[in-house]
Amino acid sequence: MKPKTYVTAGLAVLFAASFGLLYPAIGEFTGFYCVPRKLHDIRPPAESTSPEDVVRTYLKAIIARDIGTARRLSTSEFADREESMADSPFCSWTDLTAVTIHPAYPDVDGTGRYTTVMNVSVRLELKSHDRNAPYEYSWGYWLERDPPRRSWLIFESGEE
Repeated sequence: MKPKTYVTAGLAVLFAASFGLLYPAIGEFTGFYCVPRKLHDIRPPAESTSPEDVVRTYLKAIIARDIGTARRLSTSEFADREESMADSPFCSWTDLTAVTIHPAYPDVDGTGRYTTVMNVSVRLELKSHDRNAPYEYSWGYWLERDPPRRSWLIFESGEE
């Protein structure tokens, strides 16, 4: 092969890696963030479902890369933040091998935006694209339901 062929082949591999063509099940990596490819649809829960079921469905939507369903279960601010992170769970999480969702309990929103708030604690056994073995993870989701809306929406998450 001529040197020009090696350079062309090297540039093609670099291009493919840069745009996620080598990661078809995860999404397209642009170098700064990932645009996930939907694997399948997750049915949203009923409007009057419990906070625990909202979180359960949200976690399924993450693994399925179903951003539409995840957005329906979140405030727009939370959804925008989750999707725009460089290590967004929509791109980095590949499987949940065990999930324990603890009963929701009343909490407060420290910023004062929402009046009716519940916290749902979750213990996950998580696989991600950067780790071969699953690892345990404790996480919390805060949900709000301000009248007249009957559905719970996730507005925050974080380590517990």
